[in-house]
Amino acid sequence: MLVAIQAETGQAKTVMGTSDAKDQAFSKGTLLQLYLALRAAAHDQLVENGTVLPFLCDDVFETFDETRTRAACRLLHRIGEKGQAIYLTHHRHVVEIAREVCGDALTVHML
Repeated sequence: MLVAIQAETGQAKTVMGTSDAKDQAFSKGTLLQLYLALRAAAHDQLVENGTVLPFLCDDVFETFDETRTRAACRLLHRIGEKGQAIYLTHHRHVVEIAREVCGDALTVHML
């Protein structure tokens, strides 16, 4: 069981595995942010232990606003400095934000 603590209230909330929105304690956007944070933390642990694997994401920024997308791009940039970060998207604005954040370290492949 995964439990998250709400910063504002200190209330504990269980992260559910159901797809029924009325049963969710968190919005889809919050769940995607949590998913990305947990995956990044796990990747950091692997790297610290000498295992460097590619970090692959498929449009997990879909519900993020520009501020959160920019922060997530910084996270992927940091991951990419230690290995390979691959992000798949069909959203042009995400590519533009990634270009701003990552500069010359970014390689974009248009398919």
